Amino acid sequence: MAYSSLEFDNALARVVEATRNNQLQPNLTTHAELINSIHRFRDVVETPGETLQRIRRELYPIVCTRIIIENGILDELVKKTSIDSNWGFPAQDLAVSTGNDQSQIVRVLRLLAATNIVEEVDEETYKTTPVANLLHSPMQVGMVKQITNGLIPIMGQIAPFMQSHSNSLESPRENGLWEFTHGKPMFEQFQTDLAMKADFDAAMSGRRLTDPWYTIYPANTELQISELKPDRALAVDVGGGKGHDLVAFRQAFPDLPGECILEDLPETLAPIREKSKNHQGISTVTLKEYDFFTPQPVKGARIYFFREVLHNWPDSRALAILKNTVSAMDSNYSRILIEEVVVPAKGAGAAIAGLDIAMMLMLGGMERTAKQWKKLLDDAGLEIVKIWEQRGNPASVIEAKIKTAA
Repeated sequence: MAYSSLEFDNALARVVEATRNNQLQPNLTTHAELINSIHRFRDVVETPGETLQRIRRELYPIVCTRIIIENGILDELVKKTSIDSNWGFPAQDLAVSTGNDQSQIVRVLRLLAATNIVEEVDEETYKTTPVANLLHSPMQVGMVKQITNGLIPIMGQIAPFMQSHSNSLESPRENGLWEFTHGKPMFEQFQTDLAMKADFDAAMSGRRLTDPWYTIYPANTELQISELKPDRALAVDVGGGKGHDLVAFRQAFPDLPGECILEDLPETLAPIREKSKNHQGISTVTLKEYDFFTPQPVKGARIYFFREVLHNWPDSRALAILKNTVSAMDSNYSRILIEEVVVPAKGAGAAIAGLDIAMMLMLGGMERTAKQWKKLLDDAGLEIVKIWEQRGNPASVIEAKIKTAA
């Protein structure tokens, strides 16, 4: 036994307390505290060897999810379970309906059953779980493909890259690990690899599992009609992808004056323009082709909104994006709102720390602490008005304005 009785009792007591709190007041905060307490309890109970074993095994479920996406097993299981959720479906039947080898199906689903992605209801018999049903969504499929096509190949190039870059992975994007592995920087590769671009767009399209930005930043009190200028843009979503955040904001505040403008590259906006013909939500916003490494063309908007854009870039490139926006701002009216993770100065969780590593490996970008955000914004001629936060929500909204003269 690697733990003392006192450690065990204290860790278990925290789980019991967190469970009770989450039952009495179910919300983001109490749920996050419950999950954290369970993880701490596991850390106490596991031996060091078991911890290392678990870490090594964490790659295999993502590989198996990619297999069942590609071979049609996930589609078939979801379809069959939706018709009859009371029974499982034999691997033999899945092999016949999908044309896959029965032995391989069993081996892959065996691991996914052990990780709660499918349920093993009998010997070689399976059905979906809520996890598998969520995995079947376009966003989750895109995320799995982005990881397996983009990130996993990078892992094998870490050592040679570091050997040729002074043992550092923190290189500018143009000479980064993604280009070292794939031949081009990630976003440049997307210009020719349209399948990978589609996977990335799908992965980014529905990531929100938390409250929307306009509730973290209390738009209902901060954006008063009497203080808004109808002849100016209300909100510009810079690099806003498919526009989900901006459309949701406009639908939540239909009476606020001013235009809502979605900005992104032509190849991102092209399918959205087609969709807007039959989609009422998209039609409520204006689509504008824009490269954020060029001067911002929309002048004097109330809000310039960036959601998970700046973490894709090292400080030098993020600074260029911000300066292009500052040049368009009205110092007495405009605000920049940045929805991003603010990394705790101490005690960051594995999810946030892991996201920072993903940014470093794929993009040469980074997740930033409050101190790092302050410096970046200061260098761009901005000052932080407030960092709006919600307990239990990993994302914050940083509100910034043009610096006042000293």
